Amino acid sequence: MGRKCTRGEALEKFGRICKKTEEIMHGAKIPGVALGILYDGEVLSTGLGVTSVKNPLTADDQTLFQIGSVTKTVVATAVMCLVEHKIVDLDKPVKHYLPELKLSDKRTNEEIKLRSILTHTCGFTGDYFRDFGYGDDALNKIVEEMKELPQNYPMGKYFSYCNSGYYVAGRVLEVVTGKTFESAIKELVFEPLGMQHAFFFPWDVMTHRFVVGHHEDQGTLTIAEPWQIGRASHPAGGIITNVRELLKYARFHCGDGTTDRGQRILSQESLRQLHTPGICINQATRIGLSWFVSSIDEVTLIAHGGGTNGQICELVIAPEKGFATVALTNALSGSAVTSIFSKLAFEEFLGLSQEELEEIKLSNEKSREYLGKYEGEISDIKLYLDDKKLMLQVIPKGGFPDRDSPPFPAPPPAEVVFVGKDIIAPSQSRYATSSMTFIRDEEGKITMLQSGRLFRKTG
Repeated sequence: MGRKCTRGEALEKFGRICKKTEEIMHGAKIPGVALGILYDGEVLSTGLGVTSVKNPLTADDQTLFQIGSVTKTVVATAVMCLVEHKIVDLDKPVKHYLPELKLSDKRTNEEIKLRSILTHTCGFTGDYFRDFGYGDDALNKIVEEMKELPQNYPMGKYFSYCNSGYYVAGRVLEVVTGKTFESAIKELVFEPLGMQHAFFFPWDVMTHRFVVGHHEDQGTLTIAEPWQIGRASHPAGGIITNVRELLKYARFHCGDGTTDRGQRILSQESLRQLHTPGICINQATRIGLSWFVSSIDEVTLIAHGGGTNGQICELVIAPEKGFATVALTNALSGSAVTSIFSKLAFEEFLGLSQEELEEIKLSNEKSREYLGKYEGEISDIKLYLDDKKLMLQVIPKGGFPDRDSPPFPAPPPAEVVFVGKDIIAPSQSRYATSSMTFIRDEEGKITMLQSGRLFRKTG
């Protein structure tokens, strides 16, 4: 990695990265972003653009964004706090804490554990959203309704991203602490880490500067409505905060389980468990306890992204280097910024860069067995050939942020290429962490595509 740079050199590097990111931000029609880096104990942060195209206020590093599924790592951290105090056990059936739990599959209902939930190996429908209002019973109501969710895969066999599992984890937090989910998170995580500007409710947010989400529809940016996901989905993605607060959280995950004030929240062993890779997702990524774990040049990275209605973000941490990046955006196209900002920051500050995989050429004839429709829960994937190029089209089906919500506008199709046997990746980012794997049955027939979520081949 070489010598550490001075404060002045760090600011210069950060400025260069932000300038390049801003160019991409404008090209991707993203109204506003907030960017931050934790380096050598120092925080570098800024905001670019505006909060909204209708009411444009300057976005800065204090502006509040929805962080979506990064919330899940906070839930896992809170759960480990309770494991530390022997209040819960990751490997005890959830029925021990929620005797009233009813899931459609009998075995899953009786045997599912918090570890299965935190590692997305539940097997039941994961993308289920329902707004039960802002009452304290919202989370309990959606967990009661989960008895209707189909069991799509055997519990524990596959990784398939599962938002609904986190409703169960959130409900466990409520029952064992005797508090609402939001109060439990505040007491277990926000307050000890000094995260004074981390919220769940719009009435707390509205007294501060905050962004609204945006979609692009036929070339025009429009405000994404509703603004927030329902309270019942808070454990899956309800936190609203700013870039500086997220870097406080990142600093904790770079440490030894104590806060800046010396208060011990977790033992080093509990922190290690959160970051320990388990089941494989793709060529380079495994799941820890909520965290996605990968590495570059033997440096371990833990990461999580988030997406709500028109807001996209990403948090990436290299714990052993005390280094982290945060990118928050207020557009559905925000991944154009989140991915490049992290990439540039790791290259500039740590000299770490992912190597692109070699493309493997397949004839059109050999490609044909992969073509067709792959069915998911709130979106489908279509693979087809266009002028000898293999194209991937995501087809949104609706169901987020509420089960009756219409589909988002479909993104443009993207070219993908083969980078291994039964493995594809986007042609513009042929990284192992971006790879997707085809799954075959015992007879060798392609049955599914693993793309973070499992998609069944139906045509």
